[in-house]
Amino acid sequence: MSAIYTIYSMWQRRAIPKLVILVAALLLTRPVASAQAAPPLQESVNAAEVSAVSTVLHFQGLLIDPGTNEPKPDGVYAMQFRIYNVATDGTALWTESKNVTVNNGTLSTSLGDTTALDPAIFNGQDLWLGVKVGADGEMTPRHPLTTVPYAFYATNADKLDGYQASSFYTRSASDSRYVNTAGPDSMTAKSTSPSFTVANTDQGSAIGGTTSTTTIGGADVYGVAGTAGPTISNFSGLLGTSTDGAGVVGSSIDSYGSYGYSKNSSGMRGEGYTGVFGLATNSGGYGVYGHGGSTTSGVYGYTNYSSGDGVYGNAAATTGAAWGVRGTSASTSGRGVTGFATAATGTTYGVYGSSSSSSGRGVYGSTSSSTGTTYAVYGDATSPSGRGVYGQSPYIGVYGYASGSSGYSVYGYSGNSGTYAGYFNGKTHVNGTFTASSKLFKIDHPLDPENKYLNHTSVESPDMLNLYTGVTVLDGNGSAWVQMPDWFEALNRDFTYQLTPIGGPGPNLYIATEVQNNRFQIAGGTANLKVSWQVTGIRHDAYAEAHRTPVEEDKPPEEQGSYLHPIEWGQPESRGVDFSVEPVVEEQGGIQAAGEFYKPAGPSENATISAID
Repeated sequence: MSAIYTIYSMWQRRAIPKLVILVAALLLTRPVASAQAAPPLQESVNAAEVSAVSTVLHFQGLLIDPGTNEPKPDGVYAMQFRIYNVATDGTALWTESKNVTVNNGTLSTSLGDTTALDPAIFNGQDLWLGVKVGADGEMTPRHPLTTVPYAFYATNADKLDGYQASSFYTRSASDSRYVNTAGPDSMTAKSTSPSFTVANTDQGSAIGGTTSTTTIGGADVYGVAGTAGPTISNFSGLLGTSTDGAGVVGSSIDSYGSYGYSKNSSGMRGEGYTGVFGLATNSGGYGVYGHGGSTTSGVYGYTNYSSGDGVYGNAAATTGAAWGVRGTSASTSGRGVTGFATAATGTTYGVYGSSSSSSGRGVYGSTSSSTGTTYAVYGDATSPSGRGVYGQSPYIGVYGYASGSSGYSVYGYSGNSGTYAGYFNGKTHVNGTFTASSKLFKIDHPLDPENKYLNHTSVESPDMLNLYTGVTVLDGNGSAWVQMPDWFEALNRDFTYQLTPIGGPGPNLYIATEVQNNRFQIAGGTANLKVSWQVTGIRHDAYAEAHRTPVEEDKPPEEQGSYLHPIEWGQPESRGVDFSVEPVVEEQGGIQAAGEFYKPAGPSENATISAID
């Protein structure tokens, strides 16, 4: 069966061939069905009963010469066909170019056999057909495409094979394949693939459910893997339970495998032998990752047991750079790791780390901010005998390393004159240049060691000066050779001398022979005269030659305008060189008192979510 309509072209330009168009479309052989009684319920549909719909549009036309009003000569003409959703102008939704044979002015072709028609074009919108012959412009007006009979088959779209939805079983039926409102239903399947799949291509959820139950153990969505696990003493939106499998599993490649959110409570919470367990299989992944806002905790651990751990980290690898717990902070006033032990007695640790790896770190802290007062590891002890940071090792108790050009490997700050920025009890070695505003020794006072100290300052020099002294007795000729150590000349150069007679005058004392072969000669005295001598030399060993101390030097740009001792120069403390690295210590004894950190309330003995064996 076919439908034919005729459209006459109107011409507004030069003599362009006129076209009388006949458009026909093949139809489905099956007639439109009306609602009828439901057929017996079948498990499958016979594909042979479904008729195919044509994918091309049959086109016929009469090509007429407008000058003679006669058909165009026989031959093959290059023609182009376009479909628009506007009567004039616009952009073609579909275009097909082909050679069409004309016989006695008549042409016949199938639109879509060269360039396939897009079914999405025929969505009920108004459409127009444009025709172009050879190099001529498109004929005007365009020809509207109207409904053809096979489109009436779309009236079956809200039916199932022509039958109304009311003709089938209702949901109150007892057949187990349909949802029953009167009671619980189940579905049984046997497949290695998911038994039930719902795909949502829009923005909503694929599967959604609600429950109004407040019954313990009730859930909006309930899943069991193997055998059901213990009863949960609460109700939930999603509940997964298993005795030996995973109750709930989430998996993702580029986002979150499982994501939980709560405005005023826990987004996700775990209880049991292991409350929350995370496993990272990729080299840069995280077993458990937490993110906190401005006053919240990314990860918070709590325990009220005497031997429990609020947060416990274990790096089980026996080699490699492994971290039991690692913290980083990018904030200008942040802390990579902060720990507080609030017990008033006992051997407690704000942060305790342990690693058995040959290259591991018991505690490792890192701050990535390039500005601000940040602390990779910060320790605060309020006890008068406490330790802010304590390190113990058979080799290096505390190790500091500064990678910058003007940083400090270890920096100590004393807030008042009664404390020490650094205190070393035992031998101390500086393998490099040692600088100080003043250098002295301090010992128990020899005359009152219980109540007083004795202090002496050092002798300063602009040179790397060594001082040697001694006493010798002149021989019968009034002279003496003074023997120095065999390394004396290897260490020193540019010697100076001073002689002092003891027990008698020696106005003619002089250095008869300067240092040579590690000795020098005194002469000009009387026989058996005691002489005190002093020799100085400037170091010229390899290290000294490579590291001469400049007597005067310009301050680096970042220190210009500041002072090592601003108070002594009548300047405010903020003009000090070290002011930017000195911590602002509050009265509580730390950068921030422990109580000021956000800490969510821990679970009480009446916790509402707990497993019941």
